[in-house]
Amino acid sequence: MVNSYEVIKIVRACDKKPVYLVERDQDMFIAKPFSPVEPMLTDLNHKSVARCYGLGRLTRHGKKIGDDFAISEYVPGKPLVRTENNLPIDMVTMYAHNILEGLIYLDKNGRAHGDISGGNVIVGTDHGAKLVDTSSSIFFGNSREKSTYECTPAFAAPEVLLMHRIIREKSEVYSTGVLLHDMLHVDGFANQRGITQKLSPLAKSKDLDYLSKTYEKAMATDLSSPQQVTPEFGFLNSYSAKLLERCAGHPRLRSILEAMLELQPNNRPNLAEAESEFAHIDKTLLLAN
Repeated sequence: MVNSYEVIKIVRACDKKPVYLVERDQDMFIAKPFSPVEPMLTDLNHKSVARCYGLGRLTRHGKKIGDDFAISEYVPGKPLVRTENNLPIDMVTMYAHNILEGLIYLDKNGRAHGDISGGNVIVGTDHGAKLVDTSSSIFFGNSREKSTYECTPAFAAPEVLLMHRIIREKSEVYSTGVLLHDMLHVDGFANQRGITQKLSPLAKSKDLDYLSKTYEKAMATDLSSPQQVTPEFGFLNSYSAKLLERCAGHPRLRSILEAMLELQPNNRPNLAEAESEFAHIDKTLLLAN
């Protein structure tokens, strides 16, 4: 049986289609258009992952809007992309721990979120950081790689952006590293637009030979030498430089973030390794305070 939900308002857009805040029996939910590319995981139950409830029918003032909407948990708070710039380091490490715990949980269920970004993590006083928009997560099963075309370019790993391939755990680690870097950055998420404009033409290119060569150049890039950075990936060198400024006095934090932002997927830590590091850093900062 498909439940009906009453639309309250539009909260954002997804692929140019509205995403709604909806209500049923005085409880709030999020409803977004659902494309049945992957089976929806409706038994998620983790403090760092928004729950999915299956498909629902939407109405507004008694008129039906449509049937195929993915219904998920409404998470109070605000997206990370709308938080203050230059977040305190102890808050960043706590959010990192939350996000990585959620991603590990998804991975254990054979899933990858597939679109880690500042808009898909909600922070609030009662739950830390929580992953949302999980209804369209990517099902891996026993595979190590999958094709994907859904991403937020400013946060996507090179292999996702240029080759439309998501590598289990490793691509998510990279996107989380970008997210954490932007939380630490004095300009916060202000640089996203420029990065997106620079890289989107590459992501949309149909010339697979060009994409392949660009990807190979990126994999050979030495971030420690500005002369070696290709124009397409020049922003990564500035990421590295800004990272050093903010992480002075926190060598372990700097080390794990640089590892997460490695261009070569095999050089990045897996989710459990990254989570373990942030758990240690989080505990150390807590004891220091």
